[in-house]
Amino acid sequence: MDRTRPMQQVNRSSLSLGDPNASSVSLARNAAPPGVAPSPAPGASLIAQEHAWDRQTTALTGIIESDTAPATAGAGTASVPWYQFYRKPGWYKSRNFLICQGITAVIGIVMLFVLLFVIVKVIAQHVVNASVLNIDSAQILEPTNTSFTLVMQGLVTHTGVIPAKIAFTEPVNVSWKINGSEVPLGIINLTPLDSKHKRATINQSTTFAISDEGAFGEFTKAMITQPNFTWHLHSENLKVNALKFPTAHGIRFDKDVTLDGINSFDGNVQLLDFQLPSDNPNGGINFVATTGLNNTSPFAVDLGTVVFDLSYNDTYLGTGTGANSKLAPGPVNITLDGVLVAHNNTDELASLSKLFTAYLNGDNSPVVASGRSTLLPPENQLISWLSKGITALKLDVPFKNPDVNGPLGPIKSISIGDMALVFNENDPWAPLSSTKTVQAFMQLPFGFSISIAEIQNAFNISQNGSTVAGILTPLGSSTSNIKVLSPTDTEGTINISFVDTALQIPQESHGLFSQFTTDLTDLSRNEFQLVGHARAVANLSIGQLTFDPIAFNVTSKLDGLQGLKGETVIESVDVVGGTSEAILLAINVSIYNPSNLELSTGDLSLQLVRGSGVLGTTLLPNLTLEMGRNEIQAQGFFAANESPEGTQTLNDFVGGKNVSVNINGYDQSTKISSLSQAFQTLAIETVLPGLTTRLISGTALKVLNSTGAGNNISHVTVDLVNPFTAGLKITQVQSIVKSHGINLGTIDQAVTIDATGHQTTTSPDINLNLNLNPPDIFAVTRKLAMLAGLGTDQLDGVVALGGYQYTPTTDDDDAPTPSSSNSSENSILTQMRRDTNMYTGFNLPDYVNRAFKQLRADIQLTSLVSIGDYDTTLEYSQLDVPVATDDSLNLLLPILAKPIVQKIVTGSNLGISTVIISNPQENSFGTKLVGNITNSGPFDAKITFGSGLTISWGGKPLGSISMPDVALAADQGAQLDISAEFAVADVDHLTDFTQTLLTEESFEWEVTGENLTVSALGIEVTGIDLTAKTVTLLGMNGLKNGVVINSFDLPSNDPEGGIRLTLNTSVANPAQVGIELSSIGFQNFFQTTNIGPASSTGSFVLAPQSTISLPLVGRLIPQTNEQGLADVSSIFNAFIHGFNSTVKVVGESAGPSGVTWLNEGIKSLQIDTVLPNQGKLDIIKAVTLNELELLFSTDDAYDPPTSSNDATAAFSIPFAFPIDIVALEQNITAAYQGASFALLSIPKGPCSTDVDTRIIHLTFNNTPFAVFDNQHPAFQQFLADTTMKAEETFTLSGIANTDALTAVGVLTLTDIEFSVDTSIAGLQGLDAKQTTVSNLDVYHGYPEYLLITVQTDLFNPSNLTIGTGDVSFDLQFEDTTIGAAVISNAIVVPGSSNYSTNVQYQPQGSAVAVGERMLENYLQGVDSSTTIVGTIDTTPIDSLKRALSELKLTNVIIPALHQNLISSASLTFPTDIVQTKIAQSTFTLSNPFTDHWRQNSHGWESLWKRPPTPQNFKGTI
Repeated sequence: MDRTRPMQQVNRSSLSLGDPNASSVSLARNAAPPGVAPSPAPGASLIAQEHAWDRQTTALTGIIESDTAPATAGAGTASVPWYQFYRKPGWYKSRNFLICQGITAVIGIVMLFVLLFVIVKVIAQHVVNASVLNIDSAQILEPTNTSFTLVMQGLVTHTGVIPAKIAFTEPVNVSWKINGSEVPLGIINLTPLDSKHKRATINQSTTFAISDEGAFGEFTKAMITQPNFTWHLHSENLKVNALKFPTAHGIRFDKDVTLDGINSFDGNVQLLDFQLPSDNPNGGINFVATTGLNNTSPFAVDLGTVVFDLSYNDTYLGTGTGANSKLAPGPVNITLDGVLVAHNNTDELASLSKLFTAYLNGDNSPVVASGRSTLLPPENQLISWLSKGITALKLDVPFKNPDVNGPLGPIKSISIGDMALVFNENDPWAPLSSTKTVQAFMQLPFGFSISIAEIQNAFNISQNGSTVAGILTPLGSSTSNIKVLSPTDTEGTINISFVDTALQIPQESHGLFSQFTTDLTDLSRNEFQLVGHARAVANLSIGQLTFDPIAFNVTSKLDGLQGLKGETVIESVDVVGGTSEAILLAINVSIYNPSNLELSTGDLSLQLVRGSGVLGTTLLPNLTLEMGRNEIQAQGFFAANESPEGTQTLNDFVGGKNVSVNINGYDQSTKISSLSQAFQTLAIETVLPGLTTRLISGTALKVLNSTGAGNNISHVTVDLVNPFTAGLKITQVQSIVKSHGINLGTIDQAVTIDATGHQTTTSPDINLNLNLNPPDIFAVTRKLAMLAGLGTDQLDGVVALGGYQYTPTTDDDDAPTPSSSNSSENSILTQMRRDTNMYTGFNLPDYVNRAFKQLRADIQLTSLVSIGDYDTTLEYSQLDVPVATDDSLNLLLPILAKPIVQKIVTGSNLGISTVIISNPQENSFGTKLVGNITNSGPFDAKITFGSGLTISWGGKPLGSISMPDVALAADQGAQLDISAEFAVADVDHLTDFTQTLLTEESFEWEVTGENLTVSALGIEVTGIDLTAKTVTLLGMNGLKNGVVINSFDLPSNDPEGGIRLTLNTSVANPAQVGIELSSIGFQNFFQTTNIGPASSTGSFVLAPQSTISLPLVGRLIPQTNEQGLADVSSIFNAFIHGFNSTVKVVGESAGPSGVTWLNEGIKSLQIDTVLPNQGKLDIIKAVTLNELELLFSTDDAYDPPTSSNDATAAFSIPFAFPIDIVALEQNITAAYQGASFALLSIPKGPCSTDVDTRIIHLTFNNTPFAVFDNQHPAFQQFLADTTMKAEETFTLSGIANTDALTAVGVLTLTDIEFSVDTSIAGLQGLDAKQTTVSNLDVYHGYPEYLLITVQTDLFNPSNLTIGTGDVSFDLQFEDTTIGAAVISNAIVVPGSSNYSTNVQYQPQGSAVAVGERMLENYLQGVDSSTTIVGTIDTTPIDSLKRALSELKLTNVIIPALHQNLISSASLTFPTDIVQTKIAQSTFTLSNPFTDHWRQNSHGWESLWKRPPTPQNFKGTI
């Protein structure tokens, strides 16, 4: 009986409580409660009770199951049989009652859940139906032709107060409701919605799968072009879960959602930016237009690259493309770039002209943008449904300049470069205007090229809002210079020209125009407005357009005449004649017109005024005043005698004095009425320039032989210059002649001089009464010298020495010059010496002549003059009239030079800087002397030395030196640089001096001379003496610290014995005396040992106070005693270790051997210097172990005896002389991987050296390789790596001591440090070649193992010999250890070698079978591949454990035994074999091994005790 069935049935059922027609369950009055079985009748058996339970269960099951079938109204009521309950006492404690109660509780709970399922589903469906779906934004991303990503944000409202989760188990079908029908569009999947507080937030990103691409295209068109659209969303089987209520299944979802469409952006289109950045290379103009759109739809779409066609008035403008265009709700900007295409159709060009003109003037033009297509990245994919929507879109774009500042106004300014105005007396109010330099400055915020072919202008000239004049220019060709400066800046000029265009000045504007011309006359600038419009024909890359009209209202200006003030200059005046009333003048006047106007005004008459007096008038006939400078020939009428101002003006003019005058306009200045007001305002201040021509061009003075003797009369002549066209006549002269304030003389004489116009006339001789006072003459001379640019210090000195004082002089502009002080002679000389070179080249006669070439006379005269018919008196004064002189002036010069010269020579100083001795001979030598003579006085001079100079030392003459002439510079003296011969007076005395020169720090010479001749100031003075002069010079001071050996070399053995020595030395000579030598020789000492000579390689000059490079060559001589060898060894050891060695250099010879004073003197020279090191030398370059033996034992595990019969050391020294290392001692530290691990101390022993290659060959035997106690692991690793690798590198460092055989002797070189990396070949795990086994013999059987002897052929690829002692390796077959391979006292030598090996065959456990297989293979003729493996127990030597444990010799072949063990056999069958089943057999066994067999009571057995296998042995063996 299955008591669980009712419960299972309940769990699978559902019950609808919301439907009044649904089925119900009722129980009879006496029926058992739910979950309690009906009680059986009293006295019923237990079987009957069970039957009753079954019936109850069956009835209940029927009820529940009946509910799963479709119900019919009024049917489906189930009943159960009627039972009378029997309640006996304690019935509620009975087992049946308790069971019944439990069942009833379960059924009640189930029924409760059934009721809840029904109620929840009804409520959930109602909530879904009542909810309202609001979509705020919908983003279409990654569109394709079949799908796109839809991102939605919004709210679901009216979802009920109970929080719930709504899950969409099936896709949502989306259809478009149009015209009463639904058009399926596609499906989407929605994630669950969480409802709280009566609303659920929509934030979904899903894929919209398009079911009908064509229908979706039509929908897209509607979405873009219509104000709204409606979607119907449908889905089945939603799941709704609210709080702890059961989940409601099978909910239906049907919603209509009406959304705003884009509606073609109706009324929401604005041009935000419009750029024409450049011309397109293929024609047309590139454009970039940014349009502001307002998307009222919630949809956002990635449009990709959109393409629009632009048109205006049905004229195609071009196509624009907008990349990466996106459409989002609200304001969005779309930027199109493309090309405005070129046109040649007249109507199309007219439309374009209208469009551009309206844009320039700020007017609106409707441009239509028609969608063509859209392409999406990444490969410009065409999305059909999206392109359909775009092609349906037509935007009405208001094409209007978006600049808030209003119209572009391309004409920014109009500048008038210049203008010509021609006034006519007959038509004064219609002047003709012409210009070629009017420029209109045009600027456009674009970047395309443009040129203006034709332009026409109509504008008025206005001031203060009133029209002054008007002008209309005809349409004419124009040139323009318009450049593209940037994509947003095209600017340039348009040139406008017109000729003879009359200004239009109406009657009511006459007054304004008169004021306009007055302002132009008086002001610097006259500004006005040009108001009008232009019609321009422009050439663009899209065609020729006509911009009409282009309005403008710009400020312009004309530069005014500024009243011609400060710009009118009277350049010259010529006297052309005279009448009885006036002097007739031809005036060249320069008038600068600062304006940009060219004015033609007819005749212009102006008055010439000085102060309050009118001097006359000036006429400018038929005046045309051009821009800039005008040179005009005017006519003047000058009445000089009519007023005091006139007379003064004449004297000032002729005297060269400028006169300020005014040129004024007056009421008769012009006959043109439109200019009368303007010209009357003229009041020009100018200057009448004084006559620039001097009337007296020069005079000539001749000093007579009688001048200063009989009288003071000299002769002068005057050159009179007439600068005018008219002639001049002079009849009387009275004059005073001065020069610089000093009276030179006077003239008073009647004379007739007729001066023709524009000619120079020389007067006859005129007597000049000359002033001959000496102080006056010297004062004039000094003044003239200054004017001549000559120094006066020389003259001052001469005058002071003569006892004179200057008469003060004056100048027209300067105060009197103070006289020189002459308080004492010394002060004058001191003053003169302050200025060096003052008298250098000074020649007193020439000086005077040059000074008087500057003689000028100041002349004051009164003369009677006639100009044509006009007579007048002329008072004339002329300064600085040139006066010519000649050599007669030299007669006045006093010569007092000789006492001055002797005094200067006596007070002079002689200095010697350097002396170089050359070509030394016994009694003479050459000298090159450098020195100076100072304090030699104020004059340049030349000294001639009669008998030369005598040089003394120590109170005695050394000799004499011939001297060439010496030139002295004033106040500087002379720099001596002379070569002369020195004659030796005393050889012994010179020898003593040479030793002093070489060894002392300084010495003194005394120099004297007689009968000198001095030439100075243009004269020659003889009989001058040179008194004794003492000169102190620096000596060589033993060349202390002056000899430096920069480098040296020992290149080879010297033929004379020893080692050749070359030295590169520097010698610093501190002395002021140098010497030129053909040779010099030294002996070199180290301590007390003479190590060898050195001498110069050629001639050289030891220059004074300088350092020279002196190459020396010599040798290190052989040393024959221990001290000498020790000293040379010390030098070499110091050099090797980077230390200098001090040596003493002793002079031996110098120059020619016959010059005793030089060769004896050099021997006093002893110099301490050093042999320089080259830093600590790295001598040993490499150590190579070509053969190495290491013999290990347990006692010497970390101190193995080491030997080598072939070790080499390569060494290098920086010298090339032969060196043979005959003995070597080394303490070598071995390092591996940066750690020092062992010491190899090789005692000194003999060795051999390859001298040419400098390689040392050495051997050593049984030297301990002592491993440091703390470096055992490093040694173990080194041995392991050397054992397993092909090559190993390690470091050898330490100290070496050698005995070196050289040409000097055997040198002991000690403590030579080295550190080199060296490599040794590794053993390569002894597996470089296959290990072979031969001569296998089963040698003996033991209780523990079977001893098999073999010969093992091992190959050692290295040059190492390794003694390992007894070693035991595991023997493996088929990866199983079957025994051990033992080599006693193994010594592994380089190359292939046979090693006797004992194989201890003793397989254990599972290895026994493997071992037997190997033996069977052997006996049956099958080779076996084995492996020999090292272990940590291979050797008891600790240092080798790691190395040997890594050995593994693979594929070691055990060759099979190719021999039959049983050579013959026989079988005997006895007669009773049937009963006994025993036969007798015999066989012959051939034993190939050393081990033998024996017979026992069981038969034959092997001595290795292997028990026989019974099935293998039948019979007696």
